[in-house]
Amino acid sequence: GVVGMAAVYLGTARIVSDKGAVADARIFNASAPAKSTDADDATAAFNQAFGQVAQQIVAWTVEKL
Repeated sequence: GVVGMAAVYLGTARIVSDKGAVADARIFNASAPAKSTDADDATAAFNQAFGQVAQQIVAWTVEKL
C-alpha cells in the first residue's frame, strides 16, 4: 500500500434540550489508513473512520444522558 495515506473524518455532535438549548457539544475525529488513492480503497478508509466517530458519539451521548 501507499505509506502515510489515511482518511480523516471530523464531526460535531450536540445534545439539545427539549427547549432547544444546547446542553453539551463536542468535536469528534478519527482516521483510518487507506491502501491507495483508488476510490474503493479510499471509501473503505472513510467508512472505517466514520464508524470510529459514530462509536465515539454514541458512547459520549450515553455518558451525558
